[in-house]
Amino acid sequence: MRYLGNKTKLLNFIENVMEKHNITGETFADLFAGTGAVGDYFKEKYCIISNDYMFFSKILNKAKLLNNTTPKFEIFVEKYRISPFEWLNMKKYVPQENYFIYKNYTPVGDRMYITEKNAVKIDGMRLDIEEFYNNGIIDEKEYSFLLASLIESVTKVSNTSGTYQAFFKFWESRALKDFVLEPLDMNETNSVDPNNRIFDEDTNLLVRHISGDIAYIDPPYTTTQYTNSYHLLETVARYDYPEIF
Repeated sequence: MRYLGNKTKLLNFIENVMEKHNITGETFADLFAGTGAVGDYFKEKYCIISNDYMFFSKILNKAKLLNNTTPKFEIFVEKYRISPFEWLNMKKYVPQENYFIYKNYTPVGDRMYITEKNAVKIDGMRLDIEEFYNNGIIDEKEYSFLLASLIESVTKVSNTSGTYQAFFKFWESRALKDFVLEPLDMNETNSVDPNNRIFDEDTNLLVRHISGDIAYIDPPYTTTQYTNSYHLLETVARYDYPEIF
């Protein structure tokens, strides 16, 4: 995912610093977690505490820290005989009155963040994923993984430079691709700690109520407001029909 301050290229450096200074412990707190690259990297070695103010980041981190491999979706597969990825990608969606992304972030809403064709799929899949969860066809781990996969897949067809403060006034080639729901890219491990905890709170307040051994604290280093930069992904995650201004 294109994300401001992504830590993927720092992972080996972080690990080397810990080894050099003999930083040890059982609990690792990633307090400005973003896309969850750090927690995902260390999840086999430590119990992870993850926090980020953005809710969509919480979903990404839950998907990576609650699952050690891609979920099997056993109840879903038993019911439909195919994976939810196949089911959702095969389904033919048409615009509905409650399709928020289609109505507000495509040319239908005088914006060019997403093509109309792709937005219809995004809205339809988002609502179906919620229905699967509410009906007990997928559990919390599977729900987090499916929703995180949807969020990451949205970024692959977004008509922006990477953030969502503005859209291109022309259709970039990436945005014209057909939307496909693809499994979230994450580190597959033998196990994850069942005590991993994932928050979406103000770190300054959260640290007063948690404890651990190792803290990785890498806050935003620009004046960029992530709530503005990633509002569309936040809306896909929450799907709470926010007021647009």
